[in-house]
Amino acid sequence: AFGVVWSFVFKALAMVVLRFRDHTHRDFKVPLNIRLGKYEFPIGLALIFLVLFIAAITNLLTKTTATTWGMGFTAGFLAVFILTEKAHERRRKGEHHVHQEQFRQQTAPQVSLTGLGLDKKPYRKLVAIRSPNNLFMLEKALAESDPTTTSVVVMTAKVEPGVATQRPPDQDLDTYDQQLMTAVVTRAEKSGKEVTPLIVPTNSPLFAVINTAKTLEVQELIMGVSNKNTADEQLDQIALYWFNVCEGNPKPLTVRIVSHDREVHLDLAGGNRIPKISERQARSVAELRAAGIGVNRVLLVHDGTSISHDLFQSVLTMLDPQVTLGLAIVPASGLKAEEVEHAIRFDEARAKQLGRALSIAVVKGETGPEIAKLARDGQYDLVVAPLPEQWVDSISRARFPWLDYLLEHAHCPVSLTSPPAIPMEVDDDDDSAAR
Repeated sequence: AFGVVWSFVFKALAMVVLRFRDHTHRDFKVPLNIRLGKYEFPIGLALIFLVLFIAAITNLLTKTTATTWGMGFTAGFLAVFILTEKAHERRRKGEHHVHQEQFRQQTAPQVSLTGLGLDKKPYRKLVAIRSPNNLFMLEKALAESDPTTTSVVVMTAKVEPGVATQRPPDQDLDTYDQQLMTAVVTRAEKSGKEVTPLIVPTNSPLFAVINTAKTLEVQELIMGVSNKNTADEQLDQIALYWFNVCEGNPKPLTVRIVSHDREVHLDLAGGNRIPKISERQARSVAELRAAGIGVNRVLLVHDGTSISHDLFQSVLTMLDPQVTLGLAIVPASGLKAEEVEHAIRFDEARAKQLGRALSIAVVKGETGPEIAKLARDGQYDLVVAPLPEQWVDSISRARFPWLDYLLEHAHCPVSLTSPPAIPMEVDDDDDSAAR
């Protein structure tokens, strides 16, 4: 009786919780349900739970024999379970059990919005995955998604020869698919958000992903970096497929190629970016930065020249005091070490006078790679560098190969600023005023 009543209590509690967590259609319900907004309050189920809970508590406090033996049996069965589990692991020769989710499988000849139940929220994002050990793009998508407005579809394209629709409808998931979907569900449960897993048989993975994005009318497509092509080649292929599947009339789509240390965007037909949950909830710039949006750390390239000094003054006064500012010292050719050191010390004193802390690093070795590494290791969100006065043609640019390298390899945006140009025309207004 002790075990039965408490099992009923937890089962009734689970049914109450499922009414709030699982909003799918039910053919039968316990009566007395009140709907307020998007939630349905199960009064009947709650009353059943309360009756069972009160009975279980009464049994626990008043029936000494039942309580003693009930707890004794519970402890005894738990001990048997633990011992047999350890014995089973020894027989497996140390190999640990790997949990695999059991899924309710549904097979359809084609993907559709209504079939997947994705027509109830205004935003949809499609996350393309390949390996259970490489799901950082899914983690990023879940962390930034607002579950009240955005549906997250997690898709893997399963390569199969022949026509995809000829796959037997009753075919179970193989071991790899089950491991992959288990990893997806685990990530979703940790984030407390819902995902829609999807396996699409195909003989062309990239086409299947793009076609699914079109069919589901998603606003964002999130993918990992290709292990065969560069990010530039990958984006070109995606753009070509998107224009083809849209028959020359492409709809707005934002493609995001995500790696461990950077993210690249491609806005097709103007793009269609989904507001992040941190953007919707933020009430200040500080909250946005705390959520990882915007610029929190800035790296300024300083070569000791007057141009760099002026740029430093501008950046120092422009940045919010909460934004970290770092200096990457790259001595300009033609300047003596003492002159560079004097310029840096002067700017450092100015920052100290204003109560701003500086992180200073002298770049040694190859300038471009070292600055890119410094920005990556320091987790900077923006690199600001002065544009050389000689940066006018390909011959002059050859003198600054480190800037080209930085523009091509930096993990974050690079801003090149130029000093005010000397006017080349006559100011008529000033001339007339002088007369």
